[in-house]
Amino acid sequence: MTTQQRLTLQFVALVLIWSTSFLWIKLIIEEVPPMWLAVWRLGLGASVLTAASLLKKHQRPKGKQWLMIAVAAVLGNALPFSLIHAGELTVDSGIAAVLMGTMPLATFVFAGFILKERLNSKQLAGLALGFLGLLLLVGSDVLAGLGGAWGQLLVAAGAACYAMSATLVRKLGSTASLSSVAITLWLAAACVLPFALLESPTLVQPQTASVWAALLILGVFCTGGAAVLYFQLLGQVPANKFAQINYIIPLLGYLWGLLFMGEQLRWQAVLATVLIVIGVRAVLAGKLKTPDS
Repeated sequence: MTTQQRLTLQFVALVLIWSTSFLWIKLIIEEVPPMWLAVWRLGLGASVLTAASLLKKHQRPKGKQWLMIAVAAVLGNALPFSLIHAGELTVDSGIAAVLMGTMPLATFVFAGFILKERLNSKQLAGLALGFLGLLLLVGSDVLAGLGGAWGQLLVAAGAACYAMSATLVRKLGSTASLSSVAITLWLAAACVLPFALLESPTLVQPQTASVWAALLILGVFCTGGAAVLYFQLLGQVPANKFAQINYIIPLLGYLWGLLFMGEQLRWQAVLATVLIVIGVRAVLAGKLKTPDS
């Protein structure tokens, strides 16, 4: 398998895993409040990765890797998880998709200043086309609900955190070490725990088997497994290219709704798919301008 084929498989796997996250969150949030949900998913993901790292005897992080871990723990996990979970209490999933779709735009700004990454004209057009496709996907009825509500601001802030995290992890140097990824999630859980205790001084856990199952999937696969893929990709892919994942995730979320929730297929969604695919392909296919190029 070539390097490009491996990166493509990792990219596809991460998109597939992350695209189901909002579905599981919507199920769990009915029984577990936002901060405790963040603690649970981070703790479950960290536990699985810790066990795996002990079995494989991965080396512990050294030197500046600790700074990267701290950045990823706070900006890539603790803060956005808390903000998005809290925002989803009042924000419709369609609105959340649009707000999360601002992550590639924010990454374009952050990576431009911090990494000196520059998109060419074709890639800039692709970036705009992808966002236009996202707006078309959610539809005008949903867009009418956009406004200044606190829940929407929280989700948008979460998207900005993801953008800054991807940029800084790329800047500081990513890692494929399971032990480093596990420590990142443990640190993120520790950051969120005090706020969870303020939310409820006693441990809050799911009350039904179905929600337990959703929480396990969210923690083990959508958090632990996704974190491993996240670090692996950012170690090899420019931040602006990695960010395109946030255009594809809502598209797959719509597909899951068609397949499992009985939603109706709209012609706008077909056109949106074409626009998003063309836009993402334009960004991924082009060569980024950097100080070294």
